[in-house]
Formats: sequence, C-alpha cells, structure tokens
Amino acid sequence: MPTRRSYPNEFKARLELVEELVRAGRTPESLLKELDPYGQTICSWVPQTAWLGQSAVPGKEHSELELSAHLAEYAALTNRCTYWIAMQYAVWPVMGALLAFAASLWSTVDHSVLIWTSIAAIQMLLLGWNSSLREIYNAVRYMERELRPAIQEIIGQHLVWRYETYNALQRGAFPVWWEYATPAAFFVALIALTVLRSFVQVDAVGLAANTCLLVGTTVQTMAIIRIRRDFFPSPLRTSA
Repeated sequence: MPTRRSYPNEFKARLELVEELVRAGRTPESLLKELDPYGQTICSWVPQTAWLGQSAVPGKEHSELELSAHLAEYAALTNRCTYWIAMQYAVWPVMGALLAFAASLWSTVDHSVLIWTSIAAIQMLLLGWNSSLREIYNAVRYMERELRPAIQEIIGQHLVWRYETYNALQRGAFPVWWEYATPAAFFVALIALTVLRSFVQVDAVGLAANTCLLVGTTVQTMAIIRIRRDFFPSPLRTSA
C-alpha cells in the first residue's frame, strides 16, 4: 500500500509538483487523491464551479458558450445595422442625381408631369430610408429587451451597453422634431402645389399618387417612433 507524501503548502510549489506528476503520466483522478490528503482541494473537476486555492469562482454550466453565442449575435446585429446605415447615406446622392436629372428635363417635359413624378420618386426613396431606420430600431429594441437581459443573467449586475440608455435619457420619451419632419415637409409641399398652381387633370393624378405615398410615409414614421419608445422593458428615469 503506497504511503502518502507530504507536500508543501505554498501554491507555487504545489503547481510545480502537479506539473511533475502530470509529466510522469499520472491521471487527474489520482492526482486529486494524492494532493488532497486533508480535504483541502486545490482543483475541482466539477463543471459548475472552478476552484483555485481556497477561493471559489462560481460559474454556470455552459455559461461561457451561452455568452459567446449572445456576443456573436450582438456582433451580427450591429454589423447588419452598419449596412443599413450605409444604405441610408446612399439615398442622398441618389436623390441629388434625381433632382439634377429632373432639372435637365425642365424645358422638354411637361412641368406638371415632371414635378409630380419627381416628388413621388423622392418619397419612394425616403420610404426606403425609413424602412432601413425601422430595421435599425428593431434591432436595437431586440438587443435592449432580449439580448441584454440574457447577458446580464450570465455576468451578474455589471451594466453593459449603456449608449442607447444615454441616448434615450437625452431624447426623452416624446417624438423629436426631425422624426416627423419628412411627412410634414411633403404635406406642405402637396398643399403648396395644389393651391399655388393652376390645377389640371394630370395634377389630380399626381396629387392622388403622392397623397398615398405620404400616408405610407406617415404610418411608417409613427411605427418607427413606437419602436424607439419601446426600446427598454421599463421607463427610464430622467433624473438621478
């Protein structure tokens, strides 16, 4: 029957001894029995809890895999938002080129047709801009309401991703001026074109088509504002 060895209590000496025994071909189970004669465990193979010396580091089974998966999803969502933002910036040069093209046709195309067609094209471009903003806001709402609580559950009470919280406290809960600027500007433009110009048959068709697009833009804007106001599970405090 093998006799128990007496090992030094210093942590560094214990690690050196473990390395020596591992190189000699000892298995982890036999090492635990050999190095734990008095019940003072220096290493546990239980997956839920990692031990080092006398201090325990609590953990959760599969928590590291879950955290990695959540962070990968966060990276994918932010990368998708980056592409949506790039598409939003691309709208403005396209709109400028469209207006320049319409100006070049001013002397050759009927003015009513050109005006109503140009406004409709601009509204469709801005509908695309709003659609991308809605996707961005929806991703932020998912990260704040679903992804952040899942990560907080793993890492504890440490706060993560404070930027949107900071923005929300700066903006407040009510709509800001620029959120309704687009439908308001087109509403004024349609009224001005109807009142200040001699109204002909083609104007009626153009006004009807652009009014439908304006209704779509307004409904979409209201949906975007609702998503932004629903970023967080509970209302934020506006004062400390």
